Amino acid sequence: MGWLGRLVKIKKPARLIDIFTAVIKGLPGRQLHLIIGGAGPLEEAVGEQISRAGLKTRAHMAGLTSDLPQFYADLDLMILTSDNEGTPAALIEAQAAGVFSIAPAVGGIPDIVRPKYGTVVAPNTVESYVEILTRLLARPPLPIIGINDRQATVKRFAPERRVDEIDKLYGKLLPSIH
Repeated sequence: MGWLGRLVKIKKPARLIDIFTAVIKGLPGRQLHLIIGGAGPLEEAVGEQISRAGLKTRAHMAGLTSDLPQFYADLDLMILTSDNEGTPAALIEAQAAGVFSIAPAVGGIPDIVRPKYGTVVAPNTVESYVEILTRLLARPPLPIIGINDRQATVKRFAPERRVDEIDKLYGKLLPSIH
């Protein structure tokens, strides 16, 4: 499993460790590992939480991650745990890389995560994540995002298309201000 983002309060990395701890307890026979990519002011606190939970051999902090293709290639599952998001690049990147995602139903996430690409969690609680993850991981294999769906993600979130959409929206909104 992987998580990628700024290690800040709103991204809830502590919730991630609580989720991972509970899933390991619920699936004792599975060799699950977590890689956390990113840096920020909570980096030390997250490392300490990992140590206190006895997860040092199963939860790994990668720090700032410059080789994103390799990061996603190493994952079977992407998790976001934020209390708020706009349009999280990590989810789009994970889908384009073919990695199934689990993320909260906050901000723009429900518009990004479609059922074949992942699962949206509501409510955004440790228990909700644990229920979904335990169900998914108890019966491998995980869902696979095919090449056509990966290409559709890249096309859907291409910068040129996003700029065109914003330009059209502003064009509609600006005349109404005058």
